[in-house]
Formats: sequence, structure tokens, C-alpha cells
Amino acid sequence: MKKVMASISTIWTIFQVLFGILKEVKDLVDIFEEADSDDGTQHGAEKKQGVVEVVGAVYDAAEESVDLPFEKETLLNLVDKAIDVIVGVMNAVGQFRSKSK
Repeated sequence: MKKVMASISTIWTIFQVLFGILKEVKDLVDIFEEADSDDGTQHGAEKKQGVVEVVGAVYDAAEESVDLPFEKETLLNLVDKAIDVIVGVMNAVGQFRSKSK
């Protein structure tokens, strides 16, 4: 029973960390969206790359002082997918409006 409880505790901790990361990714997406210029061209790929690079840089800085429990590639893959979902939902509900139109 102790082993099961320890496993549940570990899984819960991982979920808390990942959802915390996703919240920060959402905040970064919002920051990049606000900074987007109204110049008639789409900048989605550049904004996405900017968010991924910021997260990668934070990972690199953290890895210098802490033994992280997941690989950088795993995190960046999660971030990449999360950005697609976040932006898709925000577009669907009208939160984000294309400045390129």
C-alpha cells in the first residue's frame, strides 16, 4: 500500500509541475500575442518559436543548478503541442484576433 501511495504522490507531483509549466506557457503566449505588430503579416510561427526559446532558456538555466526529472526535448515537445492547443482554443473563442487581416 505504501508503494501505491508513493506512486500516486509522485504522479500528482509531476502533474502539478506540468500544469504549472502550462500556465506559464499560456502567460508567455499572451505576452507574445500582445507584442504582435499590426503590420498586415502573420507572425504565428515567430511567436511560437519565441515562446519555445524562452522555455528552453529557462530549462538550460535551471539545469545548471538542479537535476531536472525530464529531458529538455520532452519539455519542448510538450510546450510545442500546448501552444497549438492554447492558440487554437483562443482563436476559436475569439480571444485572439489576427492582426494580419
